[in-house]
Amino acid sequence: MKAKRLLPVALAAVVALSIVPVVLADEEATITITMSGPAVAIDIEVAPTEWEIRPVELNSSYTRDFTLSNTGSVEVDTTIVGTDAEGDGYRWRLSMSPGHNSYEIEFDIEGPVGPGNVSKTPTDFVTGLEEDDSKRFALTVKTPSSGDSPGGGETLQATVTIHAVQGQ
Repeated sequence: MKAKRLLPVALAAVVALSIVPVVLADEEATITITMSGPAVAIDIEVAPTEWEIRPVELNSSYTRDFTLSNTGSVEVDTTIVGTDAEGDGYRWRLSMSPGHNSYEIEFDIEGPVGPGNVSKTPTDFVTGLEEDDSKRFALTVKTPSSGDSPGGGETLQATVTIHAVQGQ
């Protein structure tokens, strides 16, 4: 008879264990991963930054050497663009060759690139300029063959801009 009493007690213990509540974890978990690439700095410098031509004459040309330096952290490709020359009641249009009140700016980059013209729309200039590298170039201003010429104390001013983007 003792055996009969032990069996119900053992079953009761098994039943008690099976009704213990089960604790479930959240249904999802999130991992946030933040990544960033290396710092990219596009930075160029031109020296000298100014050029004063005095006195300027019609049907003349003036040349000056410059240096373009890549001071950023990546290779760059550049374009060059110019403006009309204006001031003191005068205006010379930037064109591909000198004419009546039209002037020209040529560039000549050292090495195999060679010469080209600055225009009022961006033109490919120095490409593949590595970081910490520089390239010498010359600008030649060719004044109008005829037209208005500033007198003493009068000025005309034009701007040449070199723009850089990360190289390919």
